[in-house]
Amino acid sequence: MNGLAITAGSKPIFLANIGREHPIIFAIITVTINVRHTTSATLVVTLSIRSSFAKFAIASVMPVKAATLISEGESIFLGPGTTIQFLAEQLTGRNIRVITNSLAVFNILVNHAPTEVILTGGDYRDNTNTFVGPITNLVLGKLKYNKAFISCNGIYNSSITTYSLEEGESQQIALDNSKNKYLLADNKKFNRADFYIYYDLFNFDTLITDNTIDDEVLSHYKQYVQIMTV
Repeated sequence: MNGLAITAGSKPIFLANIGREHPIIFAIITVTINVRHTTSATLVVTLSIRSSFAKFAIASVMPVKAATLISEGESIFLGPGTTIQFLAEQLTGRNIRVITNSLAVFNILVNHAPTEVILTGGDYRDNTNTFVGPITNLVLGKLKYNKAFISCNGIYNSSITTYSLEEGESQQIALDNSKNKYLLADNKKFNRADFYIYYDLFNFDTLITDNTIDDEVLSHYKQYVQIMTV
């Protein structure tokens, strides 16, 4: 067993999928598996699972708050990333229009009427399930959004950063065409920079983060943007 799946009869049950939709089941199943190991091994593995579960809780609480900022009938842009996927799960069945370049976000929202979802298309990046490039940017540049919600890899002073230049360019275009802009970032993203700077923090309306952020860090970043902790 590699920790990713268990077998019920002849059918494998993938814990990664269960964990995203049913986190409590994920924790219970994992502990049950760990009991079969030695005491020392169980301690190490269980602590790792608890840490992962805590990260899941932090990542999921911000999207719940973000969903309350969206009104019926609005057109919104959702960027790529796990945090934004959690937000998409909060929006299924809402009377809104969602535009996204994330295949993962599209798959969450599609076939949940009256939610309308538009996938941009473009050059597909398999590692992030995201469309980028000239076609993506052309589509995003032709549309206007009431609100845009994105995440990032790092925030360093006023700089919003990501690993991929192409993904950063697409999100920049969507943000520029949005009336209101929201950034979702957990406490680990602050004072951290990645390869490409694609937006400035002071151009966002609100940054939503978790309430475990350090007070000094929170105070420093409040000079750039309104921050909502949840």
